[in-house]
Amino acid sequence: MKNLLMIILAGVLTCCYGQNIQSQSFWEWSDPVALTDSVSDNHNPYMIRSYNNQEEVVYMVWEKHIDSLTTDLYFDNILDPDPGELLLHNIFTHISHPILLHMPYSVSQDSLFFLFYETNESGNQDIKYCVYLADGSITESVDFAVSDGDESQLDINGGFWYKSGNKWAVNNLVWINDGKLCYSELQVEDNQWSFTPPIVLDSNSCSNPLVTMQQPIYYLRDDGAGTNHVYRAHKTYQSGWEIMKVYDQGHCLNLYK
Repeated sequence: MKNLLMIILAGVLTCCYGQNIQSQSFWEWSDPVALTDSVSDNHNPYMIRSYNNQEEVVYMVWEKHIDSLTTDLYFDNILDPDPGELLLHNIFTHISHPILLHMPYSVSQDSLFFLFYETNESGNQDIKYCVYLADGSITESVDFAVSDGDESQLDINGGFWYKSGNKWAVNNLVWINDGKLCYSELQVEDNQWSFTPPIVLDSNSCSNPLVTMQQPIYYLRDDGAGTNHVYRAHKTYQSGWEIMKVYDQGHCLNLYK
């Protein structure tokens, strides 16, 4: 009887294993699907998932290189069959590295998201933004980080909101201004958007800022000998911003999401 049970169990295990070999796993990579045309030079896609009038949308914005002097921004809801549309164009200007910051509907019913981007329109690298409205229109571009130096490498935490009184704020916006790590917050109070005045968190050859959900900012910093190490900036209620080194082994590169 014992031997019979062992034979039956072995048969069941063999059957299940064989079916598992033949079956297809639920999570599997599909074949690649082209989201842009295949004849132009497309770079740096950025996506957000949202609901517009209770309809799911996945917005994608990306840069398309027209020629060696001009780069345009294109925009598309990749869930519908319509082709992407030209969003921003300025001849002889590079418009690059777009980032979308989603606005919760409970805070503003007319604005879906902010579009931040880099541009060399003024001769150096600046960061500008415009607002995509619920009716499908987009506002004129507005300066965000514009100075005599170069601003770039913007990163945004678009997922952490807090409310204080009648004010909503999203932490954080961080970017690099000629090696300095800069910081600002986006706030909405009485249905009016504003940015807090930028502050410099670290002025020591910084790069690659990375914002996490709850606020800590990780970034690379040259320690003076051409070697980058990983640092963290964190805001505390007791002593304000604290800077600490969190990794100092070797030469660190490419600290991105």
